[in-house]
Amino acid sequence: MIKLTQPGLPLPPPPPPPETLAKKRFHGPETHFFSGIRASLTILEQGVQWLQGNSLKKGLILALVLGATLSFALSLVVQLATGMSSTDFVLLAVVAPITEEIFKGLSILIVALYVWKRVPTRRHGAVLGAAAGLGFSISENTLFSVSYASLSGQVVNNQAISGGYVAELIVSRWLSVPFMHVLWSAFVGVGVFVLLCQRKTNQNVSSWLAAPFLLLGVVVHIIWNSVALALSGLTPLVITGLDVVLIFLPFAIIFRDFLGGHFNFQDFLRSVPEPIPYRQTSPFPPPPPPP
Repeated sequence: MIKLTQPGLPLPPPPPPPETLAKKRFHGPETHFFSGIRASLTILEQGVQWLQGNSLKKGLILALVLGATLSFALSLVVQLATGMSSTDFVLLAVVAPITEEIFKGLSILIVALYVWKRVPTRRHGAVLGAAAGLGFSISENTLFSVSYASLSGQVVNNQAISGGYVAELIVSRWLSVPFMHVLWSAFVGVGVFVLLCQRKTNQNVSSWLAAPFLLLGVVVHIIWNSVALALSGLTPLVITGLDVVLIFLPFAIIFRDFLGGHFNFQDFLRSVPEPIPYRQTSPFPPPPPPP
């Protein structure tokens, strides 16, 4: 048998990236709500070079760090610069979501352009955005936890803040980590994927395709905060639970459909085959007729 290490013998090429999702593991029912948008996303994914080596992990780690530092710091500075009270409804429900998603998008863009050099698929964009959102959430929750702890024993509106209530505030913040910034920034990450692919390719894809993802990241954030503020008379854990059920679940289902309507987390980055509309302007030849 000839060994691959024999002098003069070229190394075999790396295996191609997986293109289809294994259906042996649990993945839940498939959905097909946005087939048109999904087909356009599939067109953008055609021919994009896969990430090699440790670029994937390095990019995700950097996105998490940038989300926790750069994005968080810039958002905090801008929000403080508005001069609004920390309890102002407009600040919490409108200004904060807009500024935070913009600056998390900046961290996503930095990694995409200077570390990954590209975003191969919508799922890579989603996981990149989720990493930035997770980092942001860690910093934000740490700041809130310190702020809440300082309230213990104080009198607000003629009522003493108990240690138990403070503990519930802190626990509810950390329990909400997977349901807040992670999802919102994942939408933004897919939008960044679309923007970069449209810039580098001449595919026949609508120029507005990035807009729904970028806007959804902001809009879902606004809705979550607005609902939480509207329910402020309830206990923190109840508010978090209602936000998860009323806001996170429906938008998570929508986001899952954008990603292909079918995945499990063990094989998250594996793409799901999508039917591509073969129009006269399509850059791809039509499929052969069935035998």
